[in-house]
Amino acid sequence: MCSLSAFCDVHSQEVAVVGGDRRLGDYIHLLQGKRVGLLTDHTAVIDDTHIVDTLLKSGVEIKRIFTPDGGFYGDNAQAHRDSYLGVEIVILDQEPKANDVFGCDVVVCDVRDEGVRWSSALQALVRIMQVCGDIGVPLVVLDSPNPFGDSVDGAIAVSPFRGGGVLPLPLLYGMTLGELSLMISGEGWLAGGAKVSLTVVPCLNYARRGELTPEVLSRGLCVEVPIVENGKISLSRVVSAYAGRSSEEEFFVGEEFDVSMGVSYVREMITYGYTAEEIESVWRDDVAQFIAEREEYLIYEN
Repeated sequence: MCSLSAFCDVHSQEVAVVGGDRRLGDYIHLLQGKRVGLLTDHTAVIDDTHIVDTLLKSGVEIKRIFTPDGGFYGDNAQAHRDSYLGVEIVILDQEPKANDVFGCDVVVCDVRDEGVRWSSALQALVRIMQVCGDIGVPLVVLDSPNPFGDSVDGAIAVSPFRGGGVLPLPLLYGMTLGELSLMISGEGWLAGGAKVSLTVVPCLNYARRGELTPEVLSRGLCVEVPIVENGKISLSRVVSAYAGRSSEEEFFVGEEFDVSMGVSYVREMITYGYTAEEIESVWRDDVAQFIAEREEYLIYEN
């Protein structure tokens, strides 16, 4: 299940993908009689019904709503008490406080990942996992496809570019949020090595193959240049744009490009005149190692 439709329009498959949130009968028993925290936003729609309405109609008590930094309605609103829903909405633009999760017996995650390391949905998941792990609240992840399928590419993010919920992942990690949640907890990536009592409700009929999101515009540049094409990172346009700039033009926006890449050497090698192929070759061994390390956490066939 992707975004707002019953069928996943980013994967050409003969059988319709069924997102985890549509499998209500497989997880409703985990929520009944519980005070539920819900990590979600405006994209979590099952047919024409939002996950909030689906759960409320099923008699689930929603204690608090958490949302990525775009806001519950996608309007970048700040944390507030929603008059229509009658619950507090907490924006996860930074790690939530334990008090935000206290009073919840279980937290449910139903968000759509953007498929890149800087995804606000992924960062929100990491932040809620940290608190759930710290105070012992179980987490249920309703899984959905990765728009970049199985593509794995890019430098592994290193310190100091891993703050704010950014993980030691390549830019494209080729995993769903459900798979990533298993890896985050299993690899001890949460602060203090916190572990989460985790249930993943998988998609049905999903494999990490098919048509891919065509491109992602790079962040941290003064020009809009796609750095992901056909499911792979291609720095050739960035290198060409840098070489063709006029001498007085600003090209990189502070350290924002380094944060996007997760390392500083990509920017440095561009400025030193290295080719895209030479830059991309630097991270290939790290990508191969990550692919091997993630294997035990994969749910779906490649």
